[in-house]
Amino acid sequence: MALNVVKLKNNRMYQHVVSQVEEALVRGELRPGDALPSEMKLAEMFETSRGTVREALRVLEEKGLVDIRVGVGGGAVVREPDMDKIGERLDLLVRLGRVGYDHMGEFRESVEGIVAALAAERVDAGKAALLRAKVAEARAALDGGDAEGFLRGDVAVHLAIAETAENPLFLAVLRMVHENILGAFEQFSLSGSETLEENCRDLEGLVEAVVQGRGEDAARKAREHVRKYNTTMKAQHEQREERRNQK
Repeated sequence: MALNVVKLKNNRMYQHVVSQVEEALVRGELRPGDALPSEMKLAEMFETSRGTVREALRVLEEKGLVDIRVGVGGGAVVREPDMDKIGERLDLLVRLGRVGYDHMGEFRESVEGIVAALAAERVDAGKAALLRAKVAEARAALDGGDAEGFLRGDVAVHLAIAETAENPLFLAVLRMVHENILGAFEQFSLSGSETLEENCRDLEGLVEAVVQGRGEDAARKAREHVRKYNTTMKAQHEQREERRNQK
């Protein structure tokens, strides 16, 4: 591991420490699993105080770039970048009411239509088999009366389509949306056997369009699936709220 630093003196020194660690990650000088130098060593390297270094490490931890370990052999260790922190912020936006049904529907119609079309262009035999296996698992859960299992399978199908599209940005964003919102909040969940059956049939049709390489059809089916899901979800949420208000 190599960490070459540029010394700087200003009132926001901790930000300078943060930015240089980030740059070291970008350049590949630091990799997941690498331990950063001790607080004392970093303070010497940057010619600053341990308090400034401690603040910089706190910011890096909040950004999800390092884990701070305590005890013998502890310290700051570079972690694998992921979407957890962004997902937590998105979670908060939902809780604050800043992300509503129409926002989610508009976003998903646009993105998932594009992703389905790309998946149809890039699907191969192995990916086709995986997609069919995922949708078959969702179908089996539904037929077995396992509604929660089906909803988990629904998420797995959408993420498998995103993986087939071979674009890590689309995959990361859709994983965040499906796992941190659609799979975590009651207001974004569907219920009712007929509704879930219709949802499953839509998924099966979407997967077949992707597997058969029908890009335009896959995009259309994805948009229609999201639009129908969003409309039903809003109606069910309104019904739940009405029942609660009547109690």
